[in-house]
Amino acid sequence: MTGAIFGLIGVVVGAMLNLVVLTLRERSTTKSAARAAARLVGTELLTFATVIRATRSRDPADLPQVKLLDTTAWTAYREVLARVLPDQSWTLVALAYAHVDGVLSLLVFEPDGTLADWRVSELRRELPRVFDAVSAAIGELGELGAPSRPPETLDDDGAFDEPWGTGGDEGPFPVYA
Repeated sequence: MTGAIFGLIGVVVGAMLNLVVLTLRERSTTKSAARAAARLVGTELLTFATVIRATRSRDPADLPQVKLLDTTAWTAYREVLARVLPDQSWTLVALAYAHVDGVLSLLVFEPDGTLADWRVSELRRELPRVFDAVSAAIGELGELGAPSRPPETLDDDGAFDEPWGTGGDEGPFPVYA
């Protein structure tokens, strides 16, 4: 009888140790997946921020990288981020991508590779809001290990010269000839 009790205690202790190890491994895997997702989505958002900054001085149709923009990382990793981000952070990241999707819907190029004037006008109107939303999302993802370099420092000389909406008579986006 004593042997059976010791055997039962051994099984219970073994099961508890197994549970602890599995729980720790699951936490580590979840944390690692969250960090990878945040890094990939954060890098994608930094790309958007960089391209948005470039459109302040150039026509979007003249930037080849504009035609390559997509939301591949977001599509692949949003489920992981939905599980690990707090509600407010999730809302900011999802809102940034809603803005990005709106911009991408405007990037329909004519057969000659140009954008229709109304599309450029809409882009000029929307990009400051998109930039702000993307900047906020990048900051939120930085807490999970994503690249969190402030988008304000992504211009050529490393400084953000003027806030959106103060670009002089032409507004934040110049009129392209």
